[in-house]
Amino acid sequence: MEQEQKPKITEQKETKKIYSPEKNAEVSAMLGKLRLKVFNTPNGEQFFAEIEDFNAYLRKKYNVMQYAMMHAFMGSTINPNREAEILYDDFPGDDSIETFVNNLVRRYG
Repeated sequence: MEQEQKPKITEQKETKKIYSPEKNAEVSAMLGKLRLKVFNTPNGEQFFAEIEDFNAYLRKKYNVMQYAMMHAFMGSTINPNREAEILYDDFPGDDSIETFVNNLVRRYG
């Protein structure tokens, strides 16, 4: 009787991703300028609803304050004494704040 081979499971360790305060400031500034531009336009309500929905989605799915880009999205800065609490730069894949903001700029900018 042939023994069934089990697949090897390799342990993957999470590693801290390096983030750039300059990049965070750039994304935050882009979103800030876009907010001002769209504020009094006919698309304003839809624009702000998209931001609120995406924010609510991320808050439900992740421990958001561990992500540097969430601070940029919220317009907050990261206290240098609390940088150790930041584990990740941006959310993975379709949850990326940088991608979300770039898409907003293309559509509303």
